[in-house]
Amino acid sequence: MDSTDVESLAIIDRAISNNRFSPAHYEIIRQIIFRTADFDYYSLLHLSESALHQGQIALSNHKPIIVDVPSIQVEIAPLLYRTFLNPVYCCHNVNLKSKPGNSIYSLGLQALAEKHPDAIYIVAEEQSAFNTLVQLIQKEVIKPSLVIATAPVFTTHSNQEWLINSFIPNICLNGDKGGISVALPIIKSLINLVWYEHQNTEVRN
Repeated sequence: MDSTDVESLAIIDRAISNNRFSPAHYEIIRQIIFRTADFDYYSLLHLSESALHQGQIALSNHKPIIVDVPSIQVEIAPLLYRTFLNPVYCCHNVNLKSKPGNSIYSLGLQALAEKHPDAIYIVAEEQSAFNTLVQLIQKEVIKPSLVIATAPVFTTHSNQEWLINSFIPNICLNGDKGGISVALPIIKSLINLVWYEHQNTEVRN
């Protein structure tokens, strides 16, 4: 991290003087603000009570990670290669023919969900994939270890609200904003935080 990055993070810390979150929760928030230059995410980010703990367990147990768009896969694969070696599968890359009324992202998610019902799911951008994910959870077809959902909401908020209040460990946004620029700092921060704890545990033992 260069001096400019350090200075930028210091500015964020000074601007948020009333931090009420745990260190891990706050680290995720500050990384989102650092990458987006948008302080609104301080109040928009929602972490369920068990999200960080279940994310730690899932990463440590090498659970697969399902992502909606290729750019997320490309960004996190090298980091996972250096840490927990979790396999990453992308909905867009599943070789399926599109059907009327179903996007390739939605169809890809359904296909991957059949094989990996307890994976970590990251829906960064595609609303159709997010709606399909919620439907599969509601029908008890899958039970994700963790859901990270940052797809911008342009139509209905009902699925977003349902996930926030569900039993599924989740990190998502309570509002219209979102996208890849939010999902990446969330998953990267989570991997780094869990890896740091993992390394410290090995040293102590």
